[in-house]
Amino acid sequence: MALLSFCLLQGLAAQEKSYRIGILLDANSTAIDSLVTEMKNEIKATVGEDAEVLFPKEIQLINKLDLQTAELQYNQLIKDDTDIILGLGVIIGDIIRRQKNHLKPTILLGGANRDMQLFDFDKETSGIPNFTYLLEQDSYKKDLQRLHKLTGFKKVGVLMEAEYLKVLPIAETFERISKEIGIDYKIIPLEKSQTLDKNLGAIDAVYLAGGFFLSEEALESLSKLFIEKRLPSFTLNNALQVKAGIMATRNPKDNFDNVIRRLAITVERYISGRPLEDLPILVDTQEGLLVNYNTADAIDLPVRYSMVSDTEFIGELTNANTQATYSLQNAIAQALGKNVALKSIEQNIALQEQEVKTAKNNYLPLVSANAAADFTDPDVADFGFGQTPERQTSGRIQLEQTLFSETVNANAAVQKHLRNAEQENYNAEELNTAFNVANAYFDILIGKANTEILRANVKTTQKNLMIAQQNFEAGISGQSDIFRFQSELAQNNQLMVEAFTQLEQRMIQLNQLLNNDVNAKIDIEEITLETSLLETLQYTDFNELLDNPVTREPFIAFLTKEALKNAPELKALEHTVKATERNIRLNGMGRFLPTIGVQAGYNSIFNRSGVGSSATDGFVLPDNTYNASVVVSIPIFNRNQTHTNRQTAKIQKEQLEFNKRDSELTIGANVNNSILNVINQMANMDLSKVSEEAAKRSLALTQTSYAEGATTMVQLIDAQRNYLNAQLTQKTAIYSYLLSVLQVERSIGYFFMMQPQEVNSAFIAKFLDTQNN
Repeated sequence: MALLSFCLLQGLAAQEKSYRIGILLDANSTAIDSLVTEMKNEIKATVGEDAEVLFPKEIQLINKLDLQTAELQYNQLIKDDTDIILGLGVIIGDIIRRQKNHLKPTILLGGANRDMQLFDFDKETSGIPNFTYLLEQDSYKKDLQRLHKLTGFKKVGVLMEAEYLKVLPIAETFERISKEIGIDYKIIPLEKSQTLDKNLGAIDAVYLAGGFFLSEEALESLSKLFIEKRLPSFTLNNALQVKAGIMATRNPKDNFDNVIRRLAITVERYISGRPLEDLPILVDTQEGLLVNYNTADAIDLPVRYSMVSDTEFIGELTNANTQATYSLQNAIAQALGKNVALKSIEQNIALQEQEVKTAKNNYLPLVSANAAADFTDPDVADFGFGQTPERQTSGRIQLEQTLFSETVNANAAVQKHLRNAEQENYNAEELNTAFNVANAYFDILIGKANTEILRANVKTTQKNLMIAQQNFEAGISGQSDIFRFQSELAQNNQLMVEAFTQLEQRMIQLNQLLNNDVNAKIDIEEITLETSLLETLQYTDFNELLDNPVTREPFIAFLTKEALKNAPELKALEHTVKATERNIRLNGMGRFLPTIGVQAGYNSIFNRSGVGSSATDGFVLPDNTYNASVVVSIPIFNRNQTHTNRQTAKIQKEQLEFNKRDSELTIGANVNNSILNVINQMANMDLSKVSEEAAKRSLALTQTSYAEGATTMVQLIDAQRNYLNAQLTQKTAIYSYLLSVLQVERSIGYFFMMQPQEVNSAFIAKFLDTQNN
């Protein structure tokens, strides 16, 4: 019996057939080699043990876009012992399509855009013996419509290999499409970028209708050329070309996987006995806009928000046309030098300085000169004995000089104190501005991180949607799962749109603080816990002192003491109290101090005439006279106003003392609260990292279980949302921690990043010295 079983197995093994599959390509590149390798592996995996699938190297042929070579290679595979022919490309596709009879099983992939009408897209199978083809949803018209909606171009340059232009009805196709859309076009042979440059004039967009076999280096060269010309670019091909720098495509990443999977299934079904002419030809592919964010930004092309719902972005969220890239220190430095609100407060100091000068000016002499021309009634002048002539012109110079005045002294002292208070108010606003810049800076970093996380979340939802579709096709789940994930995808895209707009709003806020144009294109440097900036700011020592229960309380007490010593708000109140005390002294004993001054004058008569212009005989009227006097004034009683002023000043001082005490309590509370917040964020960073990793693993396991039908759609959505929230929390925790440290620094009136490293070291050493003593 065992011998019989062995013989049967040997017989079955002998009957297992081997299939030699030949591959005909138009060209090759690193990307194409990778694609062909993936295609071979998928076919072998799908066929499995039903047959032996071979891909001999000698029957993998490349025609290098030469029609004659392609025909020779095709005939070669017809004549030799090739079992199945796979054609990939436009040139080989033209050869295969022209065959009236297919002598060997042939599968054509590519080169069948629906707008060229080379195949009947209404058919479900080829209906041609020994031949089938796979049709994707490629459409020149849909691509150009999407590009037109993106850019509003007037004339597009259509790029395609010159060899393809000879075998495809490109001119007729685009003539028809251009009339339907209402655009103009120019067909440009796809050549090297150096020669292509001269053909890009008079167009305002480019469409890569060919170029499937372009190398990554060639694509990067083309992309740079288009960016230099500020031309929006669109490709018929896949995401790899968008990643290389082309601006956009309508074909998302997973379409190649779908096509390769369908190709493998087609081969497997043929090997299983199904005729090629009876196999389905249409491949379900997803449509959506894939945009290279950096390329769009480099040509200053914003994506319409109405299109973002089905748009996927690749690339970094960095501005290619940035006018400036700021570090946190540079941003704070510019704000302190250019912030408009800070400049306005700075003018208060200048205005108060003018008040000081005005007070001191009362000790400067007052000199005045005047001239007069008098006319007196002749009847009166006749009795004036020459003192009041009928007509007289005269002049006078007068000097007034205060030598001592307690009021002037007090006013000057008060204005000085108020000037110093304004300076402290400015210092406080400097600290506020520095913190506001840091806050806006970290808000942008959080916005960037959130946007990246939400972009990744959209991809996760797309993957879940694909699993749901596969489960539906396999009968594992119902169509309601598909609808639910489609709804989730729309909501996730909306969250991503909101993240983009919030990021723009935060950039506007930072521009405002920096006194830039609100629409200025700026970017900021990343800050992490490993950033060199933080390594030089004693933050490690700072954290260690807070993390250690032994040093935490005394360190908080030390920081509170430093805060009270540094606080410009308290210093401003102290100067205001001193100004009030000076007013109290003025209206106390100071009121009995005399005001001493001198007055002097010089008079000159220029001319006398008319009645009474001559003095009585024996008298000589002098034309020039002077006078001088010393004036001493002591206030005795001024309607009790001095007493009232003194009482008012005392009330003001008492009020200021209350304000000062309240500020001291507030500062102490701020220091303690901000310290507790730092401690909380330190713990939150560690815990959120653990939570994120656990949520990530949970999502992966739930996805696998859902694909196998072991979990529900609701469980998968919950796992995804949990991972999303964990990511957002973890990323936010880092920046929240750094911001909480800056809040401590604001509370103590000392920013580490604004001080030299040796000063920061001395600050920490100062605390350690107090502990040791």
